Amino acid sequence: VVFLFLISKSARNTMLFGLSWHVYWMMSFMNPAHGVEYGIEQGTEARLPKWMLTEYFVVEVTTVVGGVIAVLATFVPGVRLRNTHFLADDLSKFTHEIADIWEQAADYMCG
Repeated sequence: VVFLFLISKSARNTMLFGLSWHVYWMMSFMNPAHGVEYGIEQGTEARLPKWMLTEYFVVEVTTVVGGVIAVLATFVPGVRLRNTHFLADDLSKFTHEIADIWEQAADYMCG
């Protein structure tokens, strides 16, 4: 996921938001002190299960809804979202930039 954020060509603030949210999510997920609460929430009229009121559930639902919207948006005619013809140029530019970074690193290390 982090690699996809970094190669997505998104705006810097979008990448920072996504990376910070991903790191928070992973740290929260790996924390043994937290967990999913089970049972029925007594204070609500609908008597929803407790797991439906957690941030995990909200994040999963918004992720699925956002993914569905993103996939559907690629089929909108006239919108420049299906830019596969730019893929070869982008990959070539990316490869040349990586090669240039390695050359600069080798020049710096070798003097």
